[in-house]
Amino acid sequence: MMETLVLMFQMFEWNRVAIFYNSNEVNYCDIIIDDANAAFSDDSTYVIDIVQQVVWDGKESDFIRDQLLRTKNIARIIVICLDTPKSRRNFMKIVSQLDMVSEEYVYVMLGMRGFAFGQVPIGVDERNKAAPISTLSNGLTPFWEDLDNNHADDAIVKDAARRMLTANFIQTITFAKRGIEDRP
Repeated sequence: MMETLVLMFQMFEWNRVAIFYNSNEVNYCDIIIDDANAAFSDDSTYVIDIVQQVVWDGKESDFIRDQLLRTKNIARIIVICLDTPKSRRNFMKIVSQLDMVSEEYVYVMLGMRGFAFGQVPIGVDERNKAAPISTLSNGLTPFWEDLDNNHADDAIVKDAARRMLTANFIQTITFAKRGIEDRP
């Protein structure tokens, strides 16, 4: 996955990034970000300078605002691995409030597990309590739809999501001299 991501960064000539991710008991994003760090610093390929790396608990706080204000001064490409739709929503709401959703910024989401911009409602009752919602082509509810707070700030988060790319390369295939080698 990361080799393909490096190629994408090289194609766009992106060589300075900030990284924000959640850490939890299963270390899902930790492993993905470790892989990104290794790929970005591989001298045999296109080298990407990680100018900031932040582990975030997913909650709105002065800490995340301060870190994003620092990012605003040093990077325009932000790699994110945020484990839940709620943390993705909170993150994009904060970057919107900090005026970090213009053409200058790109947010590259890693580790989406096939959900991309979608979220799975907790249950039928929760979905029925929320105001009418839209559905993505994959049948999921968009993460910018706030199913917990009756859609507070949906428009702000949806607008911010327009600056996002999802990088969900399930498998990288390399062609070796003696056939095809599949690598997860």
